[in-house]
Amino acid sequence: MQLAANALAVYPGRLNQGTGTLGLLFDEAIFALTNASVWLGRPAFALGTAIRLGRIPDFARPRGHNELMQWRKHFDRNPLFATFCDKLAARQWAEARLPDLRSAPIMWVGTDAEALPDEFLADGYVVKSTSGSGRNYYPGRTRWTEAERRRRLRRWLQPSGRLGEWGYSQVTPRLFVEQLIGGEDGIVDLTFRCHDGVISLAFVATHWKSGAAQAAYFTADGQWIDQPVDGAGRLTADPLAPGVFARAADYARRLGTGIDQLRIDFIVDGEDIYLGEFTVYSASGFGDEERVGVGPAIERAWLAAIDKSWFLSAPQRGLRARYAKAFHRWVPKRLAELGEAKARGQ
Repeated sequence: MQLAANALAVYPGRLNQGTGTLGLLFDEAIFALTNASVWLGRPAFALGTAIRLGRIPDFARPRGHNELMQWRKHFDRNPLFATFCDKLAARQWAEARLPDLRSAPIMWVGTDAEALPDEFLADGYVVKSTSGSGRNYYPGRTRWTEAERRRRLRRWLQPSGRLGEWGYSQVTPRLFVEQLIGGEDGIVDLTFRCHDGVISLAFVATHWKSGAAQAAYFTADGQWIDQPVDGAGRLTADPLAPGVFARAADYARRLGTGIDQLRIDFIVDGEDIYLGEFTVYSASGFGDEERVGVGPAIERAWLAAIDKSWFLSAPQRGLRARYAKAFHRWVPKRLAELGEAKARGQ
């Protein structure tokens, strides 16, 4: 790979501008080398991605939300991802930016599953891990035996970096106990996809991750999108109190400024808004966005803010530096394609 990259380096400088036939050929060669470098350098990641997506992905020119997420997983090593993937560090980061944004009270933090106080193994609390996905234990709802609880919690204290999600591998896992929010009517999950202060998509759900779940996608200004959501029925009515969506959207825009793509999750209890967590690798890039038709909206906004990504804003070397320049030249072409598709109603 390095010999091929060195060979390309001897081309005249004008090829690096991406203009004319030779420039286009140069970029195509860079993209081909970049794709090859992913397959040769991380074969398990590349093969696993292909199997999950059901096709050979173009890592160098990601098209669609899911391929963009794989691009991020491989190329982007934004130091902030380590903060966002640590639920407690993310909370501190958010509090520094928005002191008026509330979070659920933290009752205990520790690194020893055996030291978890029995008083928090009761209804009204949730035990979480600072890293990883789906690591939530509700003692009042989940009936684990003592041995099973200790086994699972010990596993949660192991480093997490599944499916190529680099940010999680940078987190030292800890356990913590959060006081549950919400009364008898339950809470509403409210999520925004943000791109340097621009919202591409919102998501509202009640009784999320239960048999009674109802959910819907919304536009940035709160307009209902008539698309199905995996694992949930359709909302029959807007569950949010007046003004809550706009207030939470303002929080999301301010938190997401300066970052190319970030999912920001809130918990809503009546008129009260609480920070849930930040998600860097939404569904690890294997979610339902493309299938149900909301992927293009995210992709357009993400590519429009892609210059804010660490990979394109930090100095790169060798083939990666040449690839970054070629990628910069490709992005406007892809945005034009997306714009034409939107005009056709696709």
